[in-house]
Amino acid sequence: MRLIRRLFASPGSVGARIGVALLGVALLGAACGSDDAGRSSQEPVVDVVASTALIADWVSQVGGERVRARSLVESGADVHTWQPEPSQVIAIAEADVVLLSGGGLEAGFESLVRRNVGGSLIVLADAIDLHAFAPGLGEAHEDDARDPHFWLDPERAIVAIERVRDVLIGLDPAGADGYRARAAAYLGEVRAVDAEVGALLAALPPERRVLVTFHDAYGYFARRYGLTILGFVVEGPEVEPSAADIAALVEGMKGAGAGVIFREPQFSARVVQRVADDAGAEVRPIYSQLSGEVDSYLGLLRANAASISE
Repeated sequence: MRLIRRLFASPGSVGARIGVALLGVALLGAACGSDDAGRSSQEPVVDVVASTALIADWVSQVGGERVRARSLVESGADVHTWQPEPSQVIAIAEADVVLLSGGGLEAGFESLVRRNVGGSLIVLADAIDLHAFAPGLGEAHEDDARDPHFWLDPERAIVAIERVRDVLIGLDPAGADGYRARAAAYLGEVRAVDAEVGALLAALPPERRVLVTFHDAYGYFARRYGLTILGFVVEGPEVEPSAADIAALVEGMKGAGAGVIFREPQFSARVVQRVADDAGAEVRPIYSQLSGEVDSYLGLLRANAASISE
């Protein structure tokens, strides 16, 4: 019942609105008895809730069968506007650990997670050197704003994956050897794909080494692979661009000879298509999170490289 009290502690909040539904779920659970009595030795040892499907992919790669990895924001959804279902708030309360990406990525629901977490809470960005947002045509960020999309640089992703490994070892020391072995194998794959992507993009001529995207999420990717952020439609997905912003971006694209604008499948294509039509540019996909088209972190890196180099 501590979970229900925390939810009702903030009247009018998202948590308060779902508190009524959770009360019924909690009472039903109490009537059915404890889950522990029915557990078998074959079930996962560690229960992990990750904020995004991408982090859950890392957890699954390192944890193997010893870990149950669930994501709050499903593949293809917008992390910036997502809100939880009652069952997900219960999962947050019952998990051994909740993993957030951090850096403001989960700003819309981080406070709810913190109120309801029942186990450990780990913010992966706390171990990462976050850069300022990349400059480019489009609205400017505040001077002290940090870009949370660190995983688009595989070197920074490696730091986060190592943190995941260490967290799992801390929660389940008996599985330490397996966690270390799986992490080492997976990190080898990450480094191999990093090299593969780097070689593919390095072969592009200078005029194709520019990015125009829907929102300002690709600074780490650009820095890692020697690309230039020419511009973006909006500073963040929740921002509606003005006519002047769109006109400036179109003019900049024409001046630079940029023939491609990249859109992310979790966001509306309307504005991106308008910019493309006005600039005489092609629309191609790019990914900052997992989606129906890319279901793994390594697949995301490869898909982005393929789309840019097409």
